[in-house]
Amino acid sequence: MAKLAFLTFGILKKPWGDPTVAGFVERVPGNFAAAEASPGFVGRSGLGGMDWGEYVYPAFLPAEMHDRLVRTFSLWESLESVYAFAYSSNHAESLRHRREWMVEYPLSTYVAWWVSDGHQPTWAESSARLEQLHLQGATPSAFDFKTPFGYDGAAYALDRAQVKALLNPIA
Repeated sequence: MAKLAFLTFGILKKPWGDPTVAGFVERVPGNFAAAEASPGFVGRSGLGGMDWGEYVYPAFLPAEMHDRLVRTFSLWESLESVYAFAYSSNHAESLRHRREWMVEYPLSTYVAWWVSDGHQPTWAESSARLEQLHLQGATPSAFDFKTPFGYDGAAYALDRAQVKALLNPIA
């Protein structure tokens, strides 16, 4: 079954260790734990020895910002599963405060795309997909929540009932 690759990035207003971004840094372990416990989470680069290649900086990111870049790269079972995680729990609380810690960026700070079974996406691929989204807009090979696509390349509508079920698995 195909998996959804999902890259996020942000640019800290100040370097790691600066008190201005301490609130963000303090939330990182909780956000990783929440993702790992989320229904539909498959894995992420850096977890349990998973190495998805050497990091390649997106071409649009100036070199002087490299030391303030934060990023995650993960695999999910569905678009609904990553959406449910992103807008719930610790992560949603962090998103509400992102303007305190992150530089506002005019383009999408995440990209999604489908990968077939057996394909291990790489950091280089993730940067290329993000650049593609920025240059071409959403396509079946690089998209966001606003304009998603299914594995078959067709336009896709997020299943809100499935998101709700993922948020409330006992209900």
